[in-house]
Amino acid sequence: MQLLLGILLALASAFLWGFTTVIARVFLKSGGSMILSILRFIISAPIYLLLLTILGFPPLTSMLLFIIFLSSLAGFILGDFFFFYSMKLMGVAKSTLLVTMYPLWTMILAYFLLGREITVTMIMGALFIIFAVSSVVFKKEEEKWHPLGVLYSIITQFLWALAVVSIDWLLVDLPVYQVTGLRIIAGGAISLTMLPFLGKQVIKLSRMEWAYVAIISIFGMVIAQYTFTKSIELAGSGIAAPVGETSPLIATVLAKLFLKEEVTPRLFIAILLMVAGVFVLSL
Repeated sequence: MQLLLGILLALASAFLWGFTTVIARVFLKSGGSMILSILRFIISAPIYLLLLTILGFPPLTSMLLFIIFLSSLAGFILGDFFFFYSMKLMGVAKSTLLVTMYPLWTMILAYFLLGREITVTMIMGALFIIFAVSSVVFKKEEEKWHPLGVLYSIITQFLWALAVVSIDWLLVDLPVYQVTGLRIIAGGAISLTMLPFLGKQVIKLSRMEWAYVAIISIFGMVIAQYTFTKSIELAGSGIAAPVGETSPLIATVLAKLFLKEEVTPRLFIAILLMVAGVFVLSL
């Protein structure tokens, strides 16, 4: 039951990330990736700061602060920046296709750094999901692969994997709300140091763009990060990461529903592969 609940929470996170990805695509048409990356922390960090003030902070040792800072920097600031910038250089499809490998790196890092097990079903389930996402996002486009975009996507893989493993480590001693809150607060503190350099661009944002950022912050950060962290606690990083990676496929489905586009046979097959992958991971 614990494993199933963990998978369901990872799917909930994937749905929220898929939804906010659709919103982010609209925002990135006019706004910058760095602005989006920073402002979502400026909005979400105070919410968790208030929550931790009410519920209590954990004893903050130097090692704990270092891991939290590393986790936030790798997963939020640098990881998402490199991914957003990769999308700008070579499009959503190619960038997403490359980063689908990050759950496998998560399993490998968790095995060597934390001693977590790697089972055949975990690998099979992850591969099913990777194939599902790849079959949807892969397009035979005429544009060439941008070398810097490829490099940024590869860097994103390792940064996201490192972030997920660090969450797994933090959950050994801390409850979910503290791990989630401290990581987002750390991201907010880092973002504040970068905000002055983007002040003019922030002022130029329209009300609609601010609304997009608010939606992405509340659903993609405040809620989804909590449910994903909880899924790691219940199911482990080796299972939560591949299930969470279904978000690009979910984003594609949501985009088609909102835009009333035709569901192609490829998308139908991808959904079946995703369901198969999640089923195998639950065994």
